[in-house]
Amino acid sequence: TKYDDSRGSLFEMYRNEWITKKQPIQWNIVHSKPNVIRGFHVHPNHADYLVCASGKFTIKMRDLRTKSSTYLQFQEVTLNSENPSALVIPPGVGHGFEFTVYAHVCYGLSSYCSVLFLTFVILRSLSQACAQRCASRGSPGDVKTWLE
Repeated sequence: TKYDDSRGSLFEMYRNEWITKKQPIQWNIVHSKPNVIRGFHVHPNHADYLVCASGKFTIKMRDLRTKSSTYLQFQEVTLNSENPSALVIPPGVGHGFEFTVYAHVCYGLSSYCSVLFLTFVILRSLSQACAQRCASRGSPGDVKTWLE
């Protein structure tokens, strides 16, 4: 919920009552420069709760949960700070981030995640996805290409 007045605004980005399952227990902030892709990856055990604090970014997702009614479906969502909202990505949904402008993203995790492990997973996923897609399509591609 966003509240505006003559001084500016206040954005209420999280309340425990809004999420009944897998509530965030760890919070992080990402600062990204323009023209950055943060690699496609999947969390098998935790959910992500994402809010754009400044700028904007696009999340590109593919449902990899084999028992889901939306299995293999693709979705793209853009979050921005002008019209703030939050997005929850459940465990098993693959996702990557595309930043076209400077952005700050606050994200909560429903279980603890090591930054070193997360960096390894992202770099490994990014290099594997890029190598496979570049080889098969003859072009660098973007996050959506990796998910097709």
